[in-house]
This record gives sequence, C-alpha cells and structure tokens, in this order.
Amino acid sequence: MLHDLQKQFKQTLLSPKPPSPQFTDQIAGPAATERLEIYQNNVRDSLSIALAAAFPVTEKIVGTRFFKQAALYFIKAHPPQEACLSRYGADFPFWLGQQPQTATLPYLSDIALYEWMRVKSWFAAGALPLPSDSLTKKTEEELIATKLYLAPSVCLFQSSFPIFQIWCWTHKITETPPLFSKNARTPLLIYRHEDVLKTEEISERHAAFLTSLEQEAFIGDALDLLLSTGGSIAEFQQFIAHALQRNLFILPLSRN
Repeated sequence: MLHDLQKQFKQTLLSPKPPSPQFTDQIAGPAATERLEIYQNNVRDSLSIALAAAFPVTEKIVGTRFFKQAALYFIKAHPPQEACLSRYGADFPFWLGQQPQTATLPYLSDIALYEWMRVKSWFAAGALPLPSDSLTKKTEEELIATKLYLAPSVCLFQSSFPIFQIWCWTHKITETPPLFSKNARTPLLIYRHEDVLKTEEISERHAAFLTSLEQEAFIGDALDLLLSTGGSIAEFQQFIAHALQRNLFILPLSRN
C-alpha cells in the first residue's frame, strides 16, 4: 500500500497534468490538490533549470519557449534516477534528436551531446596528474610497455557537423559563421585544466591515439597506430608533451 502510494506520488510530481482526484482523495488534509501542485511546480522548475544550465546553446538554437516545453516532456519521459542534478540530462541529446519538431535541425542532437560532455568533464572527479618528466626517465623498452591513463575529465567527441564552430558562433564567442561541409568530422578534445573547461580541435590520428590509450593499450601499440596513419615520432613526442602540460594523463594509483 505504501509503495503504491509513493509510486503514485512520484508520477504525480513529474506529470505535466494536475493531480488526479483519485490520488488526492487518498491524501489526508485540506487543499490536497493545491499543495500537490506546489510540489509539482517546484520539481518541474528545478529539473527544467538544470537542463537549461546544462544545454544553454541548445536552448538558444531552439528558443526558450520550445526548450521549456521540450524539457517538461523529457522530464515526464525520463525522470531522475538519482538525487544529483549535475548528472541529470544524459538522455536528453538523443531524446531531443528523436522529436519530429527538430527534424529540420539535424545537428541539434550533436550540439546537445557536446554540451553534455562539457558537463561530464566539468563535474568529473579530480586525479593526480602524471609528472611531466615521468616518461623521460624510462628506457625505450620500458616506454613502449607503459600504459597511460586519461584524466577523468577527458572526453573525446566527433560529429559529421562542425559542432564546435556552431557552439562558438551561437555562444557569440566568434563572429565567424560555421562552415558546413561533408568533411566536417573534426574530433574534439574536451578536458578540465586548472579549473577551466577546455575544448581543442584535434586530428583524427590524435583522437585514435587517445582512444587506444583509453582502451588501456600500451604506448607502443598506440604509437604503432599513430605511425600507421601517417604520423611520425616527432609528432608523437610533441603531442605527448602537449598532453602532459595540460594534465591529460594521471598517475595509475589515482584512478577511481
């Protein structure tokens, strides 16, 4: 009985409709409907605000009015599964891309996904960075048999649309309109460095290199992959130095 009542209460809070008389009749006390509507509004407002904070450029593209309505339907279809607002919205990009009203904006889902990766990166756990001189102390044999572990805030993203250009232009970071082309698959590296969220456009070769490290490949295997796609030892050394400066790698013992 209590479980059923709690389930109905949760459904009522997340429903865009007023509380049903069948449910309010079960609640003791005066003005049950009015009191439930206050709870409904508070829950919906909190979740809608959380979604708007996570997807600001997505909201700008579709407009505030549409975004608020979409948020309400999403909240109903995908209620929170844990008591943490910073983790709410992971399913929103895919859900938004499936809505008939967004069919004329084929890049919208990827924009939202990029924004969600920024959220993930920002709220990722901290970890001890790998010292910049830790690799120079190793012999060649030791180096190729070493594994590098990416920092929790590191995210890799790739789309067939110029997502970073669209995001920057919509966010008014740049005045240059995005250039749509068939070869817009520029991988994005998202990470947090010194409490600042960063995004870099990287080559597909470097993205593949980082992906292999993410899959716990040895440096030697990741290097072979880079060399097989036209890279060089000098390029490898430069990229590793760049990554170490930005704390993209962490000490193994600091992994969660």
